[in-house]
Amino acid sequence: MIPPLDRLRRTRLANPGDDPDVGASTLIPQPLPRWVGSGAGPSGGARDAAFAAGAALLALDQIVRTDAPWLGVLRGRLTLKAASIFARLLRLKADAAALRDAQHLTRCGDDPGPAGRLHRLLRQLASRPTRHAGEIFRTLEAELRGAPVAAELVSLLEADLALAQKLGWATPLLLHAGIVLEPALRLEPEGRRPRADRSDWPAVCDHALLLAARACHAEAVTLARRAEALALVARRLRTRDQGRGLGLVLADDAIAPWRMVGRAGFGSDRAARRFCESLAAQGALRLLTDRPTFRLYGL
Repeated sequence: MIPPLDRLRRTRLANPGDDPDVGASTLIPQPLPRWVGSGAGPSGGARDAAFAAGAALLALDQIVRTDAPWLGVLRGRLTLKAASIFARLLRLKADAAALRDAQHLTRCGDDPGPAGRLHRLLRQLASRPTRHAGEIFRTLEAELRGAPVAAELVSLLEADLALAQKLGWATPLLLHAGIVLEPALRLEPEGRRPRADRSDWPAVCDHALLLAARACHAEAVTLARRAEALALVARRLRTRDQGRGLGLVLADDAIAPWRMVGRAGFGSDRAARRFCESLAAQGALRLLTDRPTFRLYGL
């Protein structure tokens, strides 16, 4: 009998080109069983929460270790969510859409602003090898200097780095950083949110990790299925070097067509744009901005 958390359906993404990463065999994870969510919420019991959090982490760990090509999208979206929450706590006027635009539409060397700089630092943290990721904290602390919540934000990132080190992940996933404002974590009866740098954090730590791991796993299930559909649609296109183009799409949260020129074999911005537009027209890619000129596409 196959354990519930090991029910992973093996499939092969259709290879639209010669890119080994895009065509590599990967796992399509199945949704977590209902009992994994039984400990969600401070009232669920500390033991239930710890047990469910461990089960959710096991399932997530299995996904991370497949090294699927779409994990870049997952990391990018977790980082974007964490950056938008940090911006909110720092009272910076930048939501997820604004942060995404600042990252992908700002030219190299231009200043994306305080929230944009924070987002870039979090992206660096999430993309570096786990053993070297801590090197970014000095720059991060300098960027947050003087902010009332600076210690809390650093504590959340340190928790994510410690988790990655414990599980042996190649690069960190920003899990704690993206869950801190979850309403389900508010302690009763005061209804206040827990603080990672205060004594009330251990009381909800297992609940926070459970919610974060469950949300991340659910997103991974969605991305795996979208990546499979993307590869099948791209297989029907007759575009030069589209394998490398798909590699860029699967490497990050979003991609601007003009950034694909030269990197994916497209000779012009127009060719890259037509490639993305064709995939979007068939529902394999999503248009993430509605700007008439600078557009962003993503899985």
